[in-house]
Amino acid sequence: MVDPPSERRPLTFWQAAAFHWVNPKAWIIVVGALSTYAPSDDFAQNVLVLAVLLGLVNAPSLCVWAGFGTVLAAILRS
Repeated sequence: MVDPPSERRPLTFWQAAAFHWVNPKAWIIVVGALSTYAPSDDFAQNVLVLAVLLGLVNAPSLCVWAGFGTVLAAILRS
């Protein structure tokens, strides 16, 4: 049974982090990036470099997305 809207709570940090493991868009990005940009020689090192680069690109994007969401939520509440 689904909880009524008044009893629902947002995901915790760990629940949100765990959700990324079942996020199909994330898997498509990973598979696409690995198959396109990670040569098979020194594969482990290439995967590590790619993970760092994707994290560096993702961190500022996430901050901007969260900032816009916070501003939009404040506007919608008023």
